[in-house]
Amino acid sequence: MNIKTTLTLIAFFALGAGTLLAGGPRKYKKQVTVAFYNVENLFDLEDDPNKNDNEFLPDGSYQWTEEHLKIKLANLARVIAALGDEDGPEILGLAEVENRRVIEMLCASKALKKHGYEIVHRESPDQRGIDCALIYKKKKFLPLYARTYTVPFPENPDITTRDILLVKGILDKEIEVSFVVNHWSSRRGGAEKSSYKRERAAGILRAVVDSVQVLDPLANIVIMGDMNDEPNNKSVHGILRAGKDSLEARYMGLYNPMYKVMEEGKGTLKYRGEWDLFDQIIVATPMASTGARLHYIDCSAGIYSPSWMAQTDTEGDWHDAPRRSHIRRQFYENGFSDHFPVFIHLEY
Repeated sequence: MNIKTTLTLIAFFALGAGTLLAGGPRKYKKQVTVAFYNVENLFDLEDDPNKNDNEFLPDGSYQWTEEHLKIKLANLARVIAALGDEDGPEILGLAEVENRRVIEMLCASKALKKHGYEIVHRESPDQRGIDCALIYKKKKFLPLYARTYTVPFPENPDITTRDILLVKGILDKEIEVSFVVNHWSSRRGGAEKSSYKRERAAGILRAVVDSVQVLDPLANIVIMGDMNDEPNNKSVHGILRAGKDSLEARYMGLYNPMYKVMEEGKGTLKYRGEWDLFDQIIVATPMASTGARLHYIDCSAGIYSPSWMAQTDTEGDWHDAPRRSHIRRQFYENGFSDHFPVFIHLEY
């Protein structure tokens, strides 16, 4: 047994009366919603010479106009304002945003302005120029620092992907939490052929988790992102080692509540008529215990997919799929994203 596993076990059993993934008397009153949303190609209208953003320009193949951008922002804001609960999430990870400017526009939209969201964003080396970001309600969370971790491919420097974003801060002026936002490489070229890219990202992320947990076995860590893999794939379950239940969580150091959601046949995006659950939120094992000061509320993991976000007017492969902004490069005013967002509730 290595030192990492030993420390994780010590931390887990030190919780004493806490019961992993179980109910019991609620001693805590405060709750916070943590969510993640791949917003699908949220680009501005400017031509950035350092990015391959030509498709999303007014004269590009997507005919990305100011009017289309305004509609897209309003639609996304409508989703976020209701995501997780009636007041929207306190913490939200984002994927597929081009830059800080489009996030500022999103947060300033009519539906979100009152929430006072602040932004943590870093540019990534992704060739298309899409990044990860974190927005948060400034009354609830105070970032202490943020840093990114590049997923390297020294055997082929031409391969670039999104950096992993780590934001460490104080929740509600009293609880330290690390939020980690991911957007792993796509399955372009085939799931099996491209799997090494996602497994590489999982290895980097696991190293980040280990570095935090070795220093503090009881550290509050919330991982979120579009993994482009399911909870039972090698990258998430085998390399990141995100356990599917209490037994696995004990020795893996992470618990993935989205595993149960996947087993119920649910997903966040649809491909050839089949659901995939690529968007996930994972917590450190100590947070899965009701005895922890900050803990995951059992069975609170969910997919936000109201009928107005789904293609209920279609049949076949696309029925109930997320209603996206573009289909075959044609813009749809009632579209949102090709992914449904996910959320969990924490209690303290």
